[in-house]
Amino acid sequence: MKKKLIFILFVLLFVSISLSTIAFTFPKYNNQHINYTTYKISWLNDTTKDWKCFKLFEDGVALNKFNLNISDNITHSDGNYSYYIFAYNNTNCEKDEVDSSETIFLIVDTTPPVVESKTPTGSNEPLTGNLVLSFNEQVNTSTLSVSSDSSNISFDLSSVVWTDSDKTATVPYTATNQGELFTVNFGVKDLAGNVANDSLQFRSLVKPTAVSITSPVSGASVVQGDSLAFTVNVSGAGGKPVTGGVVTVSGDCSENSTLTEPNPSSNPGVYTGSCVVSDYGSNEKFIVTALNGGQKANASISLNVSK
Repeated sequence: MKKKLIFILFVLLFVSISLSTIAFTFPKYNNQHINYTTYKISWLNDTTKDWKCFKLFEDGVALNKFNLNISDNITHSDGNYSYYIFAYNNTNCEKDEVDSSETIFLIVDTTPPVVESKTPTGSNEPLTGNLVLSFNEQVNTSTLSVSSDSSNISFDLSSVVWTDSDKTATVPYTATNQGELFTVNFGVKDLAGNVANDSLQFRSLVKPTAVSITSPVSGASVVQGDSLAFTVNVSGAGGKPVTGGVVTVSGDCSENSTLTEPNPSSNPGVYTGSCVVSDYGSNEKFIVTALNGGQKANASISLNVSK
């Protein structure tokens, strides 16, 4: 009977120690992120208890003894730190502790997020697509902002998809003006509140409405088997040049030939290339077709081909 009573008292003592009556008031919650380096740890205890001394531990090492429920200033560089508290019913924190807190973790982070990648950035981007913004750390998804000075583009922030543990945002956009250079500004905060601001630029595509063949000239005479050089201009609504399109020559060529845009930055919409003349006769037909943004335009010429 005596052994049983001792066991029950031991269990009650263990439960009273394990079920802590000490609660942290800072950090406010486990794994809290802060963006400053000097802080104080504070806590509450059950007012019905007569605790007179507290011993604060950081990463398993005792920092100091406190008779109040707050520590001295603690200063640290960026990093992760753990804290727990022992409580005593004497003023010197001597003998065995009579209560203890749970371990809580605090993350000091004063470094803003870094943009690791951002798209689109091309000169022939779709009118409807997605911004993809990637950061080097988990961010506070509710703080993402995206804007542009142009009224010809909008962003659906209600449909943003976050992946890679909240490091990458996919933001739907809709542009209403073809061939416009858009500047997009975006910003976000990390879990500690550090701010990252950045921007990207891209030009929306132009759908082709007209193809003009400047060389060769319709009605010219060529020889079967010759390599026939083409220069064409491709434009869209309002005469805007179509850059980045797929332009091919078909007809009396040995095979379809793809023309390329040699200087899209300085001479956009001008495509050059060649095809080998495959047949002979008068009025042999050559067709140039331009495709961009799901829309086609074409033009043709007729040449007199001899053997």
